[in-house]
Amino acid sequence: MFASPTRHRALRASLRGLALSLVCFALGAVVCPQPTYAGPKRGPWERVETRDGITVSVRKVEGQNLPEFRGVTVIHADVFDLLGIVNDIPKHCQWRAKCHTATMLKQISDFERVMYTRIDAPWPVSDRDVVLHGVATVNLEKRVVTSRFHSVRNPKAPEVSGVVRMPKLHGFYRFKILGPQKVKVTYQVYSDPGGMIPNWLAKRSARKLPYGTLTGLQKQLKRTRGQYAWMRKKFDPKHGGSIPPKYLEGKKPTP
Repeated sequence: MFASPTRHRALRASLRGLALSLVCFALGAVVCPQPTYAGPKRGPWERVETRDGITVSVRKVEGQNLPEFRGVTVIHADVFDLLGIVNDIPKHCQWRAKCHTATMLKQISDFERVMYTRIDAPWPVSDRDVVLHGVATVNLEKRVVTSRFHSVRNPKAPEVSGVVRMPKLHGFYRFKILGPQKVKVTYQVYSDPGGMIPNWLAKRSARKLPYGTLTGLQKQLKRTRGQYAWMRKKFDPKHGGSIPPKYLEGKKPTP
């Protein structure tokens, strides 16, 4: 029997897709569009708290009882002091809310790393842990630095007995320079914590984690102000520094 015109069109489309896949494989993924996964559906952002200049918002994620959360505040500081704090992985537990352990597993570059972190949970809930791949990017035109992170697997951090390995976590710190010594900071995280999390704890965590982390960042700033001045000399183009093109977003600076 002969195939119908509809089946012929479907077959041609499949062959074109296969050909494109083979070309992408041959040339390398960097030159071909990557498939995107939208993930679970999310509801609208809902503001749940504004306190001490910090606004906390949450939004529901389909299939999860732990909502995605976001904290936003404005901090009067040099952006490089804030970036130094976030970049200093071994000291994360001095300021990050519910941080039990933070360890650098691999330093890929000044802008990219792999780290292990363990999060304290109240009894009788088990602690959670996760391995994160973090990448910082800079948009000079918009005056924004974004430090993104997402969960990965790494043989250097096997699962720990009694601790639940989080199946998924991704988020970012975003630093928008508003003026001299004035930075808008956004901290946003979505996670699948794995296992069972009581609803009361999920709701409390969504409020407390962004607030506690941003207040902790402000306190750490007072303790460490000036310790990361080397970052400005190394990376600020206005002070003779440079940023690797790989980590630049938007319009590139002219030579």
